Amino acid sequence: MASVRATIVDGDNTLWKGGAIAGIGASLILQELRRLHFSSVINVMAAERGISKVLRKYSGIEGKLMGQELLYQMLASSGIARRDDLSRFAANYIRNNAVGSVCNIVSAELYKGNPVFLVTASGTSAAMFARSGLFNIPLTDFRSNVELFNGPGVLIGFRSEITSGAEKLDAAEQMLNAYGLRVRDCQVIGDSELDLPLMKASLRPIASPFATERVRELCKIILPRK
Repeated sequence: MASVRATIVDGDNTLWKGGAIAGIGASLILQELRRLHFSSVINVMAAERGISKVLRKYSGIEGKLMGQELLYQMLASSGIARRDDLSRFAANYIRNNAVGSVCNIVSAELYKGNPVFLVTASGTSAAMFARSGLFNIPLTDFRSNVELFNGPGVLIGFRSEITSGAEKLDAAEQMLNAYGLRVRDCQVIGDSELDLPLMKASLRPIASPFATERVRELCKIILPRK
């Protein structure tokens, strides 16, 4: 029987509970309130109400990705979001919402010296922190959607590179190729339909505690929430 050579893990609702961008938005509102920048708070809250309408209209991954892109667009147009702040907010959110059962697998694989890769539709700030700040040993590499900043470090845009399961699989394959690995060498931990092509191509699909029914049906291993 073939053995697992590497691990691929998703971000939102897998390595951490919930969506990183929601945590970033909430932290930004709190920061602007403390600075008495009430117009910025009003703009962010208005954007979040608009996102809520999108989520009610479009279910599942489609709504989530549209909502994420809308919030980043608003933050970019407002000029209030800086790289350091977004990275700090993402770090705090992920640290406070890390999923224990998933982190235990990742920690064990890293301790054994096996590569662990993060492939997520979240932004770069969340991906970079998960690679370097959540474990004593950094994750091997990551692929994510990308926050764009100008020279002074102010957010000016957002580039969506992972918007479907096919794109997520392709991003993972390109990354693994640089390490002499293939998806079928890996165990994949995921939660949503966005992960299904990657999980189906893997040696061992594992459902996160927050996985959808379709993902659970595919997996023999379903992780507990603790």
